[in-house]
Amino acid sequence: MDFEASIELLQTLVVALGAGLGVWGFVNLLKGYGSEIEWRNKRMILKKK
Repeated sequence: MDFEASIELLQTLVVALGAGLGVWGFVNLLKGYGSEIEWRNKRMILKKK
């Protein structure tokens, strides 16, 4: 394997890793937002009683 092919492979791996981390972060944001909505709904139900 020559040097240019190694660099291309490394770039592909770094891009794939970045995309995976981006998706993981986005999912965690959505999870946090979802739990906040559940918390607000529970709070509103308790207030109504």
